[in-house]
Amino acid sequence: MTIIELLEKFNSVSIGSQYDEVIVALGQPLKETPKDDFVILRYHSNVPTYAQYLFFADKHLVMKIAGTSEIEVKFDTYLKQYGNPEQSIRQYPSNIHDDLQRVVNIWPRKGVAIITAGNRIDSRVYQIQYYEETTLEKFFERWGKEYAQNQTVNISGLVSQSSQMKQSVSSPPAQAAITKQLSYQVPIITVLVLIIIFTVLVFFFRKKR
Repeated sequence: MTIIELLEKFNSVSIGSQYDEVIVALGQPLKETPKDDFVILRYHSNVPTYAQYLFFADKHLVMKIAGTSEIEVKFDTYLKQYGNPEQSIRQYPSNIHDDLQRVVNIWPRKGVAIITAGNRIDSRVYQIQYYEETTLEKFFERWGKEYAQNQTVNISGLVSQSSQMKQSVSSPPAQAAITKQLSYQVPIITVLVLIIIFTVLVFFFRKKR
């Protein structure tokens, strides 16, 4: 099974699905590991950035992690889908060297976190995490303890939400041009109407005489 085929199947199982339903959909995992309160299934690869992980608690799927290193996926694809992340934070603390400068971009209320190589809108996506919708604080408590205290970063090239709202409510260029053109046409039409009325009145009085 190719990575594309696996990702399609992976996306077909949703958070909250039961363990048996996932096994039917995806088949047997490469490995099943109990860890803390979770049972973790690993698919596709033993390499973390390639592998697909599923976390179960009480036989219900609570977290999906999809490694996307094998395919070329750009961050702006997800920005268009989800909007601006609520927070972007370095995956590793400053005392750990990271050639890829990986950043965790978090949408807790949408149940999504995306790890990118860098902090640009065209950065490559290395991993996508899906989980139950929550708050930022609870996300860090349950899923992001290891980077909760790391440096927050800004995404280069990102349009602010306020700018997006202004763009959405402003008139499109074509509509603005039409409005401007009409503003010039209205006085001309008014003058023409007055001329026609004056001409009709003059003709009427002459005829009456």
